[in-house]
Amino acid sequence: MSGGVYTVKSDFPALEKKLQELGQLPTVVVSRAAGKGATVVRRAARGAVPVRTGTMKRYIARTSERSRKKGKRVYRVGMKGGDEANEALQRRIKEPGKYGGKNKYAYYPSSTEYGWLGPNGKHEGSHWMQRAAREAAHEAEEAMVKEFAVQVDKAWAKKEAEREQNGF
Repeated sequence: MSGGVYTVKSDFPALEKKLQELGQLPTVVVSRAAGKGATVVRRAARGAVPVRTGTMKRYIARTSERSRKKGKRVYRVGMKGGDEANEALQRRIKEPGKYGGKNKYAYYPSSTEYGWLGPNGKHEGSHWMQRAAREAAHEAEEAMVKEFAVQVDKAWAKKEAEREQNGF
């Protein structure tokens, strides 16, 4: 699920002053704020997943992507990977190639999200992951902004403590 890119802007002079005095923003500030937003989206996706046995719900996770830029953190909410997940989430196709696909296995979460080809034509997916992300976007933004403010305050307090310790 590729989502929005959020840029935090402020009309608060005190916050802007703190950020300027902090200098370079510690990575933990951005990382924890982005993580809170991704957790909100993951929780919404787990609530929206079609449930038969609960297997898909257990495999929804948030994972952080590596970035070459310092201070940038991107999280992806989707299905866990690995052999165990593939074994649990793939379904064998009875007659591969009959309805267009050549694979012997179908990835069940993708089929429920985007649809599949069957004897009666294309079955439309329910788009549960996209819908959940869209509905949770505002709550995720609020969670990120709150966590961002908390982490900036912590970084500010740490910098102040270092200044006092060094006698400035």
